[in-house]
Amino acid sequence: MERMSCLWLGVMLFLGTLVLWGCEESVTDTSIVLPYERELVVQGFLTAGDSRDSIWVTQTLPPLERWTIERAAVTDARVVALSKDQELPLKHVANGFYVPDGWTPEAGESYELRVESDGLEVRGVARVPVSLGGERTYGVDTAVAGCYNPALDYWNEYRGDPIDEEQLVLLIDDGADIEYSVGFEIVRTVEGSRGGPQVQRYTDEVWRKRRVDGLFRAILRTECINPSSTDRSTVRDFDSLFVRIVEHEPGYSDYYRSRWADGDDFFGPSGEEPEWNVRGDGFGWFFGRAILRDTITSVP
Repeated sequence: MERMSCLWLGVMLFLGTLVLWGCEESVTDTSIVLPYERELVVQGFLTAGDSRDSIWVTQTLPPLERWTIERAAVTDARVVALSKDQELPLKHVANGFYVPDGWTPEAGESYELRVESDGLEVRGVARVPVSLGGERTYGVDTAVAGCYNPALDYWNEYRGDPIDEEQLVLLIDDGADIEYSVGFEIVRTVEGSRGGPQVQRYTDEVWRKRRVDGLFRAILRTECINPSSTDRSTVRDFDSLFVRIVEHEPGYSDYYRSRWADGDDFFGPSGEEPEWNVRGDGFGWFFGRAILRDTITSVP
């Protein structure tokens, strides 16, 4: 971690020097050598009962070199997972992606990943959760004046009227403090502009955890309602709701928050490094997960 931070700081300081110096004259000294140390970068999941997940193995490139998949991908690494005193191989398929070779990750098992390439080695451990259990309930919540907040000056085409905000909410009750990510697709048929039926699809993902009264709560869709309209649209109006619920092992939460809590910076909030769980001659993330797919045709 310290090695990578120092390298990144050095690059940024050098770039800053170039910017300032460039106001006066061009840099022509070709003897300048930026610090560089090759490291392995690993990213990937193991999913219970699914052997199609891939582990992506790449390498750091020298500073100022343009990143390309051809230069970054490590295609000849030795990649194995150790579980229950067995060495399970992963094979390369394309562009640095490796998949389980003849085996399938099992729910409730731990896997130690080892990646070796040209004298470098990194390791990480993934714990695959047991498949989702417990009762899952689905419902619709409504909130008054949720679409307009005068203090924040939100735009509101029905200014002066009390606006309701109807929410389609997915509730999960499993009796455990587990963090989920939820992907979903809402499909509904409406009357088209030319009089015929038209299929609408609304797809999104909810990544962050929020618990209310012990239940995991994911807001899938929000609709602002015009109280004076006789033809009120509603989030209940759908043909099918396809839900993809992902249960992550506990360590994933720390990594996710440290990387994405402050926008899309690869180095995490304020440029800090995320909490990687792959260590050695490189860095990265390697986690276990379980996935449940469900289809809903109506809500209470």
